[in-house]
Amino acid sequence: MEGKAANGILERVTPQRHQILDRIKANECELCGYASADASNFEVHHIRKLKDVKQRYSKRGDPIPNWALAMCSLRRKTLVVCKACHQAIHTGQNTHSIKQAVKGKDATQE
Repeated sequence: MEGKAANGILERVTPQRHQILDRIKANECELCGYASADASNFEVHHIRKLKDVKQRYSKRGDPIPNWALAMCSLRRKTLVVCKACHQAIHTGQNTHSIKQAVKGKDATQE
């Protein structure tokens, strides 16, 4: 993308992409909706390829976890989640376990 010429020199204009920063600054879990003013209560879950997640659960016939559904619906490889949800994702707990982990986090994270 080319910009205006200043003194015969073309400036290169790049589009600004702040979506991930806006999602982090929102201080809200994208899975359970937990909100906190303290940014240290949130982490970013990242995967290599969104295509791999879709294929992994479609082949198995297993129920798709909430985090995979959220990533597919957002079409993003990252999710901003609270620490309890992030722990539940990495331990492989199903959707019911994520909801149970979220219930007890108010006492542990504040």
